[in-house]
Amino acid sequence: MASMKQIRDGLTILMKYSDPEDCCGVSSEHDEMMAGTTEGISEEDAQALEDLGWMRDETYECWSHFT
Repeated sequence: MASMKQIRDGLTILMKYSDPEDCCGVSSEHDEMMAGTTEGISEEDAQALEDLGWMRDETYECWSHFT
């Protein structure tokens, strides 16, 4: 199960690559949250996201995390 800190820290990283006022950049279904984009993310930030439990979703070109 995800902690609120993992979700928050991941969203903080993803906000660097998108408009933080864009509510369409985050969606949630059942127990999975999807946010951001996989394009243009630095390798350092991608690794940090993975360390926080976020996964690349190549189908939707975003990052996802099970809540």
